[in-house]
Amino acid sequence: MKLKGLILSSVLLAVILCGCSVSTDYDETALDKKVAVNSQANAVVQKVEDVLMNSEYEMSDSVRDMLDEDFQVTESVEFVQHSNGREVNIYRSKELPSLYLLYDGEWIELIKPAVKEPISCKNIYTALRNGALIPVDYNVGSGDTDAIICENEEFSLMSFEGDSMFSVIYNDVDVHSEDMPVKAIVYCTEGKAVRVEFIYVCLNGGEKMSDNNVAEASALLTSLGLGEESTVIAGEFADSVDKASYSRSDGALTISSYKNAARDGNIVYNVFTVDM
Repeated sequence: MKLKGLILSSVLLAVILCGCSVSTDYDETALDKKVAVNSQANAVVQKVEDVLMNSEYEMSDSVRDMLDEDFQVTESVEFVQHSNGREVNIYRSKELPSLYLLYDGEWIELIKPAVKEPISCKNIYTALRNGALIPVDYNVGSGDTDAIICENEEFSLMSFEGDSMFSVIYNDVDVHSEDMPVKAIVYCTEGKAVRVEFIYVCLNGGEKMSDNNVAEASALLTSLGLGEESTVIAGEFADSVDKASYSRSDGALTISSYKNAARDGNIVYNVFTVDM
C-alpha cells in the first residue's frame, strides 16, 4: 500500500460517521470525574519526554541508550522522503506499544498515546491494551456512552491526524505499508461494549485487507467477548472491501458496512460496524 496526499481529519470523520455518538456537551469538571490517569503509561511517557527534552530532541548518547534499552525497531511502515533522501528509523516502546519515536538523522518525532482513560471503560481498556489495535485515545461526554479509540501501527505511524512531520500530509513524502491503516472506535455503556466501528483507509480502491488486518480485527472482537464469532466477523470485515454498503442482523448482532463513507482526494475512508 502506498499513501500520499492530504488526509481528512478523523475528528471530522467521526462527526460524519458516528451512529452511536458520544455527547461532548460537558464542562471540565464533568470530564475530570469520568477519566483517570493511567499511572504506568504516564510514567513511561514522562521518562521518554524527559530524556528527549534534556537532549534538546537530538540523538545524544542518552537518547541512544534509551532506544537500546526501552525501544525496539519496527519496519511495518516505510517513509520515503524525496526532498532530502534521509531514511526514517522507527522505534516502538517495549513497555508502552502505542508510543513511538521516529528519527531521520536530523529530526526526532515522538508519537504518544493519551495517558488518561475513561473510568466507565476501564475493564475494556485493559482487555484491549495488549492487542494489535491498541487504545491511544478516548472520548467521554455528559451522556452514558463513552468511547475508546484504538489504532493499529500503520494508522498511528502514518499519522492521519497530521501530528507527525513524517506524514502523508507532506507532498515530498511517500508512505508504504503491507497492511491497511485501521482505526477502531469501541463504544461502551455502563462498562459494557455496545458498538465497534472499524475505519479503514484505501487509496484508489485497489487494496486488499491483509491477513494481519484480519487477525487484528479478530483479536479486538475476541477481547470484547465475542468468542468464536470474532473470526467469522473479521472475515466478513475483510470481504467488505470488495462489496457495496450493506447491513444485516441476526438478532444478537447487527453488522453494517459503509463504503466511501468519507473521501479526501484519492484517500477513501470506509467503515465496518458491529452493534452488540
